[in-house]
Amino acid sequence: MRVLLFIIVLVLLSGCEKAIFNENAFDKPENVFDFFWTEFDRQYAFFPYLNLDWDSVYRANSPKIREDMTDGALFNVLAGMSYLLKDGHVNIYTRNTVSFYTGWYEGIPVNQVQINPYLENINLNNDFVAYAKIRGHSIGYMYISSFSGDESEYKIIDRIIEEFGNMKAIIIDVRSNGGGNSRNAETIASRFTDQSRFIFRSRYRNGPEHTDFTPWNDIYLNPYPGNKFLKPVMALSNRLCFSTTEWFLAQMKAIPQATIIGDTTGGGSGNPLIRQLPNGWTFRLSNSQKQLPEGRDYQYTGIYPDFPVWISYNDSIRGIDTILETAIALIEDR
Repeated sequence: MRVLLFIIVLVLLSGCEKAIFNENAFDKPENVFDFFWTEFDRQYAFFPYLNLDWDSVYRANSPKIREDMTDGALFNVLAGMSYLLKDGHVNIYTRNTVSFYTGWYEGIPVNQVQINPYLENINLNNDFVAYAKIRGHSIGYMYISSFSGDESEYKIIDRIIEEFGNMKAIIIDVRSNGGGNSRNAETIASRFTDQSRFIFRSRYRNGPEHTDFTPWNDIYLNPYPGNKFLKPVMALSNRLCFSTTEWFLAQMKAIPQATIIGDTTGGGSGNPLIRQLPNGWTFRLSNSQKQLPEGRDYQYTGIYPDFPVWISYNDSIRGIDTILETAIALIEDR
């Protein structure tokens, strides 16, 4: 449900709500099908990573398209085609239905624990960022539930850094954060570096061939000119971290005093492009590739933690947050 809400919010933030609900336009199912297939053929970025013949997908599904087919039947055909891409950034939106691929996290246990017993002086500043002190330790803690809020919501980081300035370290918990706006991720990460850091390089699909891309463009995290926290930082991750949250974790990986603890993330590196179908439905597709400094695109594979840690079922029943406790122990052992 968190992932579904994130997807819906992200599209609304992109200013496309009118497109989503504008179904006054009508076109034949054959035209809708052809447009959908062609847009992916010309715009989708990850065909080079997939063992998938997109022409064969067309041939297999075109016989299913009939002029008298229902909207539901057409939606099912298009959704089935999109699931073959195994991409959490690929969605189809109608007035009442959203398709979304969930294979990037399904079947992987994400045991979660109520974290309040570990905290004191909890400050629930807004709907997206909360902060507190780790009970019994000189360690600050902040939880970011989503990066989809207004940019002003994340400026609370300056107050947090001021209050935690004398702490030994800060733990940033982004577990189960499905993403949002990359500018908000940069707002947070920029307070933890004193110099420009290379994060990854990116390129965009720009031609009819599946291998047509723009030149690579290097992306850097630049330091905030004001007050910063340059002592140890621990970022907590799990499988439900996706999209912009992975962008944030890639930024943290580039910072020498930062450590990522937890599980590998979901694997969604592509920037989604939004298109409208002839019948008024809209859809998203991934239009870009990214490569981390080591030359690896984290699409389908995720951001790897520095310390892989999981919460077992037994620990979750006992209220033991193994990931958080590992971060505390690493800080105290320094």
